[in-house]
Amino acid sequence: MSVTIIRAASQICNSLQDVLAKTYGPAGMDVLIDVMSTNIVATNHGSSIINSMQISHPIGQLIIDSVKKFHNITGDGSTSFILILASMMRQILRLVESEDTNNKWRSNHKEIVIKLTRALKKINLDLDEYFVHILRNLATFTKISDKSSITKTLDGIITTAMNGKFGPQAVVKLTKLAIELILRSANYSFTYTILNKAVNELIDEYHLFVTEIPQIPLDKSCILDGFVCIAFKLDQSERQQDNYSLSFNKLSQLKGGLGYQQNRIKRFISKLLQKNIKLIISTESASDIVVYLCNQAGIIILTNVEEEEINRLGYSCSINIIYEVEREQVIEPDVIGIAFCKLIAMGTQRYFQLIPQCADPNRIYSVIICGPAKELCRQYRAAIFNALKCVRMWLDPPDCLPAYRLCTVPGGGAVEFALVKVLKLLPDQDAIHRNACQIVSEGLLSVPHTLYNNSTNSKAGGFIRVLKEIDYEMDITANNNWKSINPYTGQLSSSGDAVEPIYVRYYSIRQCLQVIAQILKIDKVVPAVSLGANLVKQEEQDK
Repeated sequence: MSVTIIRAASQICNSLQDVLAKTYGPAGMDVLIDVMSTNIVATNHGSSIINSMQISHPIGQLIIDSVKKFHNITGDGSTSFILILASMMRQILRLVESEDTNNKWRSNHKEIVIKLTRALKKINLDLDEYFVHILRNLATFTKISDKSSITKTLDGIITTAMNGKFGPQAVVKLTKLAIELILRSANYSFTYTILNKAVNELIDEYHLFVTEIPQIPLDKSCILDGFVCIAFKLDQSERQQDNYSLSFNKLSQLKGGLGYQQNRIKRFISKLLQKNIKLIISTESASDIVVYLCNQAGIIILTNVEEEEINRLGYSCSINIIYEVEREQVIEPDVIGIAFCKLIAMGTQRYFQLIPQCADPNRIYSVIICGPAKELCRQYRAAIFNALKCVRMWLDPPDCLPAYRLCTVPGGGAVEFALVKVLKLLPDQDAIHRNACQIVSEGLLSVPHTLYNNSTNSKAGGFIRVLKEIDYEMDITANNNWKSINPYTGQLSSSGDAVEPIYVRYYSIRQCLQVIAQILKIDKVVPAVSLGANLVKQEEQDK
């Protein structure tokens, strides 16, 4: 609980906020990230920006790790997390420095920080009660059996998660793709259990069925039946092969050698035909004679396929991979029929679409994500993945809020405005508790304040007018009487397209309070290297 630690934490949070604040909301700006001077990315995605930063200070690493853990669960809200955390740390530093007038950390000042930490923990514990109080007014429930209602809610959640990160047309295309993916995985069944299971399976196995195709317009992105694997690039179809030289003294020896080789290949092909094998997928190249004899026997042979793609195919279709095959070996593969095999050429890549006979088309499929550049494909892929996490937050609210399952809350700072109102209506307690409520309130208001500053009509001191209007117009006890910031105009509004799962807002506030409590308990930072050196020196002295 050192003032130096609190000051360092506040400075680090302010530095992060300076980078992220202008990117917040659909009207936010982009940040240009230069990765080792080899890859330049323009993005306003908070998590991507934070992941590109390297902070050596242990407190900074603690904060960055907390944001990453938060984003891994929610899929969204990294920037608002930093905004709230930075504002709270500034308020705490001001309180501490006002008490520490002589720049000395006396025992009574430590006592104040201890009491403040307890007060913040008390607010964190009571957060469930505060949320229940405001959700009566803010929550919008979704009928799980209504297809149009489910689709509309999914569209709202996913669009809000992607809005501002890409252009409007890209957001529409990616949102439709994500919704189709969810509904298809759930076999178009609109029950809570099936939807929840489908979304969790999509998140766990996302990397297995997504294929990126750069240098192709995003409009070509789609979901295909079966399995799609990369074959080879058109300009790199011929891999370097080992060359062998054979010398024959007589033509008869050459004919005999070729005949022997052909007979070996034919015997191997006959074994394949006995097992009713009509398709061979290999990571290696094949000679012209092998390809010719396979084609003559009606066997399709796909060569030069990446080993990673082979393993992905085996996992998706539940078949074992044969890693080494001798021509004289008896083959006993898993019995699986291919009902459809098609070569797809897109850009400089070739892909094979395979549909197993036993496959349920709603369970075995591939998502094709196209983009003008490789980095954009990665961003599109990550955007859909993060949107799926947001949908999971909608399906799985906190255990303390079971009555608010499958409901959303408006964005634009409506939740933060309502919570600030609740904190103001709490019964008067001691000064420390009032300070704690003020710290949390300032942190919450940083979210709508930043949305206002990034809007086109923001003015100096204009947010004070907004707060006065909120105090006058917003009544948290009345139904549907909520207000939010329009991120484009900066005006107060009671209707907006932005909707978010409850858990994202709830979890961000709770995690911020936990991180602050953790920082306030730190007394000093001890380098592990110097600590180890001191221990070795002490052991030598003891000897």
